[in-house]
Amino acid sequence: EITAQRVIRKEQMNFLYDDKGNKLGGFDLVISTAPPKQTAELFKGYLEFELLSKIEMKAHFAVMLISSKKYDFDFTELNPQDSMLNWIGINSAKPKRDDALAIILHTNFKWSLKHAEMNRVEITNLALRELEAQTGFKDDNPIYLACHRWLYGRVIEPLNRDFIFDQENMLACAGDYMLGDNIEAAFLSSTRLAEFISNR
Repeated sequence: EITAQRVIRKEQMNFLYDDKGNKLGGFDLVISTAPPKQTAELFKGYLEFELLSKIEMKAHFAVMLISSKKYDFDFTELNPQDSMLNWIGINSAKPKRDDALAIILHTNFKWSLKHAEMNRVEITNLALRELEAQTGFKDDNPIYLACHRWLYGRVIEPLNRDFIFDQENMLACAGDYMLGDNIEAAFLSSTRLAEFISNR
């Protein structure tokens, strides 16, 4: 695993270095789609990107369950109130998915902050109990079960820009935090940056 840590521009090229000081190569253009604070660190010293260090992101846990059970949900996504969960998504309800039932659970940010160091197994069990309480669904022997902590889960206040492009230094960034706090915002930001670059 290589961690890109900084960019140095000289002789009309961007030279990328890892966290051990090794040169990773020279590039005409460097684009970051990492979270804002990581992008700010990578592009440290370049004025256009300084504002990224001030963007706050919230962490949350995501639990994914894949089941062979059949169950009739009357929703594709649900936002529970007064719950440790703030989102329940039936991922298998999306187009072109296979037959296995796939459910994704997101914990709310306040709960996630309070329980940041809790064991992942405990978090998973609590989330599954809450899924049952909210929907009636239960599977004691799922095909797949995993819990992941998204440290940079959602932006508190988006920038309301499509992307940042530094023409002079040939650096750019895009991400969900530009336009919103979901996958659609990430897609729109990166697509608009790609279109901008291809039309230059």
